[in-house]
Amino acid sequence: MDEPPPSQQGEDDELFQAAITHATETGMVSVTLLQEHFGIGFNRAHNLIDALEDHGVIGPSPGSFRKLRKVLIGEPAEATA
Repeated sequence: MDEPPPSQQGEDDELFQAAITHATETGMVSVTLLQEHFGIGFNRAHNLIDALEDHGVIGPSPGSFRKLRKVLIGEPAEATA
């Protein structure tokens, strides 16, 4: 059975909306921050980051999963509109 691409896995994740809220409230996000905040593993956090980028919530990777991503929206509702 084919799995959806990682960004779609993140979008389908029950934490996706919470990740948007966390990113917009804190103004910063990274794989490591999502892991620590939600108590999740690297792969799940990375999939969420990919989905956030695909939806325009955060900017592109600065080259390392530990570096902070720039949050491009101010309110969670903007990402779903």
